[in-house]
Amino acid sequence: MLSLLLLVNASELEDHLLEADEKGNKLRVDALLLGAIRNLKNNRAKPDSMAYLNLMYLAKSRPELFTSKRIVEVQYFYN
Repeated sequence: MLSLLLLVNASELEDHLLEADEKGNKLRVDALLLGAIRNLKNNRAKPDSMAYLNLMYLAKSRPELFTSKRIVEVQYFYN
């Protein structure tokens, strides 16, 4: 499951996610979200503020991006 993740610069995360969503590329959306979540998990001591603010903004404005099975499973995996 975790092999399908993409790491991008936190400042470009929102643009990449919205572009993939507009194109209907759900696998890429999931991979970008998984990469961002994994990055935050790996840097718990000093999380990237741009990354978590982007994720919080997207969760509030586009909650449907976070409802796929892959994203829900990884949230339980990391808790």
